[in-house]
Amino acid sequence: MIDVSFRNFHASRDGRAIAYLTYTFPHYLIRETDTLWYQNGANPLVTIKNMVYNTDYRQKTIDSTFTSEGKSEKLTYQYPFDLLSGSEAAIYQKMTDSNFIAPVIQSRKFIDTTQVNYTNTHYYEPFAGMYAPGYVDGQIGNGPIDTSLQFSNYDNKGNILEYIPRNGIPTSFDWGYNQEYPIAKAHALSSLIDQV
Repeated sequence: MIDVSFRNFHASRDGRAIAYLTYTFPHYLIRETDTLWYQNGANPLVTIKNMVYNTDYRQKTIDSTFTSEGKSEKLTYQYPFDLLSGSEAAIYQKMTDSNFIAPVIQSRKFIDTTQVNYTNTHYYEPFAGMYAPGYVDGQIGNGPIDTSLQFSNYDNKGNILEYIPRNGIPTSFDWGYNQEYPIAKAHALSSLIDQV
């Protein structure tokens, strides 16, 4: 899409109108080619990466990589504005309305046509107008979808107070200096941090 507009317009001394065109192009990378040459110079490996962007919000939605060896890899991304229907539509509608559209909510990785990885970050609103990850689901290959990371608590500035990884051992933080820097980190001691 090319935006052509008459931004600079003025009249000359002899009464003629002069207009200068301003051309605006999207500055997003859409194709990248990488060639790896071996020492003997024979059979270079050429990798071509294509990127696709959402036309409304201009967020990257697809990364496709193809090699001269015939291998392909595809990454897909979904954002809050892509998930405005379903069980979590309300939070994603609020995020979109607040123009909080950058976080990738769901990503999938395919090798050839087989899905090898899936990640889904579930957001919630711990405080009015603040959107934060609540937990992250993941799937490897055809395995079960399980929760790989849970964010238990945030403070009113959006700092993580506690998270629980897949192993179930919580990690807690205490924030100081006007809640700008972490001053303590504790593993398996969430109740101790609450008392400090």
